[in-house]
Amino acid sequence: MAENRGHDLFRFEPGDVSIRVMYAGEICTGMVSSHAMALGSPVWEKFLFPPWKETKDLEGQDVRTPPVQELSFVEDDGEALLILLRIAHLKFKEIPTALSYDHLLNLAILVDQYDCIGIIRPWLATWLANEETEWKAPGRECWLFIAWAFGRNEIFESLALKMVKGIVVDAGGVTFTSSGEPMPEPMPDGIIGNSTHQIRARILTYFFFRKYSGRSSSYY
Repeated sequence: MAENRGHDLFRFEPGDVSIRVMYAGEICTGMVSSHAMALGSPVWEKFLFPPWKETKDLEGQDVRTPPVQELSFVEDDGEALLILLRIAHLKFKEIPTALSYDHLLNLAILVDQYDCIGIIRPWLATWLANEETEWKAPGRECWLFIAWAFGRNEIFESLALKMVKGIVVDAGGVTFTSSGEPMPEPMPDGIIGNSTHQIRARILTYFFFRKYSGRSSSYY
């Protein structure tokens, strides 16, 4: 049986915090730099340096305590997490130049979860080079979430308008696509309601707000 390389892949220098990740079906351990992580994501920063653990010096100034000893990322997609950690630790030569639909979706989930869109912006143009054709492919409803997480407003609007015309909600509240398949997840927060009317109303609210305010709505 081939040895899982995850233990080596997730070791970053200078590492001062241990991490546990799920990679290739196995739980692996690694080391990350608390400094790099804190700079890469405000969510990671709070994980590493919990605000409630801060203390004050003799002059009443906040003093940051040492970082936690271990973080668990076992619920996250390992491949997507690896990309984010490589970027955070400046391992730019190890960043892939192309990502599949599934990899883009998994990365979008973590970017949204950890509020770290800023660190991936330099790669978006390359990863999304074929976005104009990719989002139109059948069964790609989750491009709505990808476009939302990555700030691709035109694609979000186009796909949302396309989806709103065919969305169906049955008596049990289950949402279906125009092809009759259950609506896949994830979707932007709050966009799926309890009825077809609610779904359409929420999407149309987005466009109304954007048209008259000049910025994206925060309804979701």
